[in-house]
Amino acid sequence: MKKFLLFTFIFVLSGYVSFSQCSNCGSQFPAATQSTTSTSLTTVTTCAYAGEYSEYDVTVGETYTWTTCGNSYDTQLTLYTGGCGGTSLAYNDDDCGLQSTVTWTATYTGTVTLLLSEYFCSSNSTCTTIEWACTSCGGGGGTPPANDDPCSATPLTVNAACVNTTGTNVDATASAGVPAPGCASYSGGDVWYTVTVPANGSVRVETSSAGGFTDGGLALYSGLLCSSLSLIECDDDDGAGTFSMIEASGLTPGSTVWVRVWEYGNDAFGDFNICATEMVPPNVCGDSGPTMNTNDFCSTPATLTQGTGSFSSSTAATYSQDLPGNVNSVFCGSIENNSWYQFTALSTTESFSITSVLNCTAGIQAEVYDVTYDVNGCCTGFTSMSNCYNPASTALGTVTATGLTIGQDYMLMIDGNGGANCDFTISNWTGINILPVTMVNYTGVAFDSYNHLKWATSSEQENDYFTIEKSFDGINYTKVGTVKGNGNSSVRIDYEFKDYDVNHAVVYYRLTQTDFNGETKKVGDLQITREIANLDVYPNPFSESFTIDYSDLKTGSYELTITNLLGQSYSEYFTIDSKTGKFSPSNLSDLKDGVYFINVFDSSGKLIFEEKIVKH
Repeated sequence: MKKFLLFTFIFVLSGYVSFSQCSNCGSQFPAATQSTTSTSLTTVTTCAYAGEYSEYDVTVGETYTWTTCGNSYDTQLTLYTGGCGGTSLAYNDDDCGLQSTVTWTATYTGTVTLLLSEYFCSSNSTCTTIEWACTSCGGGGGTPPANDDPCSATPLTVNAACVNTTGTNVDATASAGVPAPGCASYSGGDVWYTVTVPANGSVRVETSSAGGFTDGGLALYSGLLCSSLSLIECDDDDGAGTFSMIEASGLTPGSTVWVRVWEYGNDAFGDFNICATEMVPPNVCGDSGPTMNTNDFCSTPATLTQGTGSFSSSTAATYSQDLPGNVNSVFCGSIENNSWYQFTALSTTESFSITSVLNCTAGIQAEVYDVTYDVNGCCTGFTSMSNCYNPASTALGTVTATGLTIGQDYMLMIDGNGGANCDFTISNWTGINILPVTMVNYTGVAFDSYNHLKWATSSEQENDYFTIEKSFDGINYTKVGTVKGNGNSSVRIDYEFKDYDVNHAVVYYRLTQTDFNGETKKVGDLQITREIANLDVYPNPFSESFTIDYSDLKTGSYELTITNLLGQSYSEYFTIDSKTGKFSPSNLSDLKDGVYFINVFDSSGKLIFEEKIVKH
């Protein structure tokens, strides 16, 4: 339909008003990222407001449809990549009467954002139903995956830690002539991988969720030829949740093992993750398992540093029972899921104030020890240096160690009372290398249209997802989004979240982390105050150089960095001595064509501006 507006300047002009996209981005609703393999429309929500956006997992090559048909007012839909207000992928106004439908074929695998607007790109508080479907998805009729049979299996690299490869069972068929796996309700629809057995003859293969199906089966096969295989083992639910994991040992080093993956019952379709890792034998202290070389064991404790701040951890099921030396006999209670935290005494008395014990009823128990070690660094003897904190409840208290030698290392052991899975916080100490997730940083910056949160982990164990909560008073928090974790990792992983609701000068963000077993703990708090500079950068794209209009900046010294996609940076400094002016960086002629990120830092090192720019 046509819509007309009247503009009055010096003369009157009337004409047709059209849109190619809307950008009235408010908050995300629903907060969870959606996924589907249904070819029929399914309901995302029955009460989205115009101005709210929602996020969706998509798979390259699949065609998706979103619709508001049948609602009560004139809607508009805009599909974005790069978050709400990013790059527009598709837009529709009046597909079904005054309502809208967007259909788009995914050009990549990842996440897209759908913005709901009322006509004229406005917002409202009227409940709106959004439906969507993957019209090209399904369990048959399409082209099978490339690894649909064992002779076209995809090779998996065996790594020291899980490095996921994403696969799919969409349009997969049954493999003929292969012995039936015998578990996990195999009904066809399988895909195949191969693994080369490492030198120690042991390998672990596991699957996990990638936003597609939620219950899978896994089987290992041996054989000289892909056409003549023998079953080694079949597994249903030994992995995370209802996914699968097989640990096989005694295999022939250098031989090939075939891996078969399917969905339980072959009645759901979509992506999954799979990885292969080398099963490392126990270390010299006898520590073994997926948490070896972490603070699950006395020989590899977390490190605590005394000072301002706090650290949070848990007695989650991730932690196992570690009973070196005589610790079981000198501890005041039974030990089920203990963890270890080493510190250096700065005085003859050190205290650990337990300020929070949550998500359990039996509470935690803790004690400080002077530990002796053998020549291999394994814990052999324990002498108590503190009271034994064991309230058999979530009551708060203090562990106080006395008679310490300044400069000597001691060990704080914490256990769940009776195996309780609790989250706890200890103040005036900070910690590193604590399971299940070791945080590297958690920062936030306010930009014109969004608040940008970033954090990183150096290790993860059974990490399902992060939850971002927001507060305007630092007391009452509401959930604003989730970010998928990476399960198990021993390398740095960076995460980010953008909040497009920027109508408050001060916002508090709380970050929590949830394991696959449902255990949740707080891993970070921060405050963002909106004092971001409003700079103009032009031209973009540029060929020789670009100009920054810094009239919005205060007088002082600033640093400009230009960073490519490989993380290589170039810095240049400039000084502002007036409220108006412009700055153009030099020496850019040698920059190769491509995408760059420019950042401006003030004299304290605070990031005050960030923008993507293109050289061509």
